[in-house]
Order: sequence, then C-alpha cells, then structure tokens
Amino acid sequence: MNVFFSRLDEQQRRWYAALEAHRLGRGGVTLVSQITGIHMDTIRRGREELEKDLEGRPVDRIRLPGGGRKRLEEKTPTIVPTLESVVEDGIGGDPMGTKIWVSHSLRHLSQELEGRGFSVGWVTTGRLLRDLDYSLLANCKQFTGDPHP
Repeated sequence: MNVFFSRLDEQQRRWYAALEAHRLGRGGVTLVSQITGIHMDTIRRGREELEKDLEGRPVDRIRLPGGGRKRLEEKTPTIVPTLESVVEDGIGGDPMGTKIWVSHSLRHLSQELEGRGFSVGWVTTGRLLRDLDYSLLANCKQFTGDPHP
C-alpha cells in the first residue's frame, strides 16, 4: 500500500486513505493512519471531501488557489516609493540608454530601509531593484599610472 501511496499526489493520497478507512469500517481511520503515516485528521478531511463529491476542489491543480506568503509589496505598498527615494542619490547610467544602475550595496540599502521602518532583507531588496529595472554597479579597480614593465 505504501509503494502505491508514494506514486500519488497529496489529494489522491488523502482520498484513497479515506476510501480504505471507509472500507475497513470501525477503527479504519486509525489503522490506515498507522499503516500510511497520514494523520487521522487528513483522512477525515478526505472522507468529507468524498462525501461532498469533491465539490469545490479544482480539477486542473492539486492545491486551492491563494495559498502562500503575500509579497512584501502587497503587504506594504509604500516600500517601493521608499526604496526609490533611498537609491535616488546613488543611481547612474547612460542618459541615452535604458540601463540604470545603483552604486549602493544591497545590504546597505536594506539597512537604510530598516532605518525607515521596513523589515526587509537584502535578497528582497535585490528583487525589488530588479523589478524596478535597476542593476548593481560592480566596483572595478582603477589604475592611476602606467603599468610597470
């Protein structure tokens, strides 16, 4: 049974476990839970879904839409204008081209945003900059004199 279970997705596992528990009768939920390692509440949920003829379950996907963490821009929409004001003094680029870069590091920008009341990491700061079509300026060594022979 567990070999078969390993080939099913999560909702199919839930439904099959519910069918087996129903087939076994009294104590079936506990027994199927012990055999498969699926929590008894999950089996009960599968039984409830099957009793409702899978009403409300999506056909083209496994999980219901809308799950997961909301993006920072959705939770705090003022962060994007604040980030633009932070990078305003450190941007550069070709005035005739479309490439705009930022001379500050991501960690420096995230610390500046934290100073303005936003809890944001450097990875998220980088994603926000990419969404705004900014790129980072890499530091290059500048030679001041002629190279020695």
